Amino acid sequence: MPNIDLVREVKRQKRTLKSILSVQSESEKEYMMQQSILDRLQNIKSSLTEKEQKNFVVDFYEGNIFVTKGVLSKKEKYPCVVSHTDTVHDIINSYSIEEKDGWFYAMDNDKLEQVGTGGDDKVGIFITLEMIRAKKKIKAAFFAEEEIGLVGSTRAPSVF
Repeated sequence: MPNIDLVREVKRQKRTLKSILSVQSESEKEYMMQQSILDRLQNIKSSLTEKEQKNFVVDFYEGNIFVTKGVLSKKEKYPCVVSHTDTVHDIINSYSIEEKDGWFYAMDNDKLEQVGTGGDDKVGIFITLEMIRAKKKIKAAFFAEEEIGLVGSTRAPSVF
């Protein structure tokens, strides 16, 4: 008999990944992805206890999103997960994410042809968000404009 909770969790993760893949985020046009991440972080925060919420900090700095969750004791160090919000793919008006046999792919529905999903780094965004959800103490960064010369990470504050 399958574990019902595990099945629900896998279905939630698949919906989340498909939703992230559905947000187009060409370099320098990442605002929809950034807003999607900020909304998802707010949902994660709202699922926490009041005390945990006080120790969940999100900063938006020069297009980058920085997250700190939890407070460390003196001997601890934060694990840190990093991803980036842009892709190399142009924005397509009739873009959709489809699934077949458990695999996701993107379509340009006007041209009836397969196009890129932006898996680099939308899968990284998914993993980063899942790690934030799962860990009690973590730091994360979502850098902007990485595909056009590591722009976002070079604008990051030296102390994060």
